[in-house]
Amino acid sequence: MKVDASVLKELQDYQVEREEIPSGWVYLGDDCERYVLGQPGKRNILIFGVNPSSAKPGDDDPTIRNVRRIVRDVKKVDGWIMMNLYPQRAANPDALIEDEFLREDNLKVIREVWQFFLIESIWCAWGNMIERSGTPFLYESLRQIYGVIGESALWEYYGNLTRKGHPRHPLYMRATESFHVFPVREYIYISNVQQSNR
Repeated sequence: MKVDASVLKELQDYQVEREEIPSGWVYLGDDCERYVLGQPGKRNILIFGVNPSSAKPGDDDPTIRNVRRIVRDVKKVDGWIMMNLYPQRAANPDALIEDEFLREDNLKVIREVWQFFLIESIWCAWGNMIERSGTPFLYESLRQIYGVIGESALWEYYGNLTRKGHPRHPLYMRATESFHVFPVREYIYISNVQQSNR
C-alpha cells in the first residue's frame, strides 16, 4: 500500500466511521502490511511489537486481546496504539523480507502518530523475535524509530526481560506483572556492538 499525505491525514479522522473501520479506531493496513492499529484516548500507550499479526479493527487476535487487558487493568490509560518495528504481516517472523520502502513508510506513520496523539509512554514488546537470523534489519528499524522519538517519551517493558535481555512479547503475559523503565539507548548501543561483532 502507498503511504502518502492523504493516507496519513486519515489517521487524524479516527473519530469518523470509514469503510470497514468503526469510529474510534486508528488503522492503516492491508493484507500484506499493517502500520498502526488502536483505539486512541486522551492518555495513550504506544506499543511496539516486531511485526503485525492478522488483527484488524473489531477483530482482535490473542495478542491484541492481551494488550487491551494489560493497558486497561495495569497501565490504566484510556487509549492504546499498536505499531511494530516492521510493518510486513507474516505469521512467522522468519518470512520477513527486508524492504527499505516498507521501513521508510513505517517511519512516516510513526512520526504522524507521535505528533498527533498524546503518548504517555512506549511499551517495548518485541521479545526475542528481534534477533531472528536473517532479520538484522529489525535492529536498524528500532534505531530509526528511536531517532524519531528519542528520550522524549518514557520507554518501558512489562514483566521481566527475557533471558536474552529483550522486552517480552505480550501474548502470554499476565495482568499481575508491572511496568519497568527500559534503557532503550543502552539496549540499542549493545545491539550495535553485538551486530558488528558477528
